[in-house]
Amino acid sequence: MIEIVTTGNLLDDDAQALVNPVNTIGVVGSKLTRRFKRRFPQMYSDYRSRARSGGIRIGEMLVWQDPSGAGPIIINFPIKQHWIRDSHLSYIQSGLDALTETVEALDIGSIAMPALGCGLGGLAWNDVLPQIERAFQGLPDVDVRVYHVRDHLQLMQESHW
Repeated sequence: MIEIVTTGNLLDDDAQALVNPVNTIGVVGSKLTRRFKRRFPQMYSDYRSRARSGGIRIGEMLVWQDPSGAGPIIINFPIKQHWIRDSHLSYIQSGLDALTETVEALDIGSIAMPALGCGLGGLAWNDVLPQIERAFQGLPDVDVRVYHVRDHLQLMQESHW
């Protein structure tokens, strides 16, 4: 089941897994990704190290969980090659295929994600939502919560360092 969430903080969601939208070069570009970095510093360190060695690719998920097993599983989902460039719908499509494979392999029952590639990624919500629905149609027992982005201009203003 897919639920669209329009208020609240994705990082406060009690889902078994949280999706962190990343780029392939290891640079934190969005406010959400900075929040993931602050909340899960070891995850960020692992992601950045992997990205710097060329190990992050579009269409491949980087899964991280605290070594103690506490907290949610973090799934780093590459939505862009470079933080300054736009995303492409094909990146989201191939990533969603990999994401659903990961969800199945890890027997994840609930997942929370942002509107992948929307906002700073430059994609339209009306194009992305059908891709999310397509990807998860074969997993009806997985609770999927998609946090819809706020106004694109507001996100742009908040993203400045």
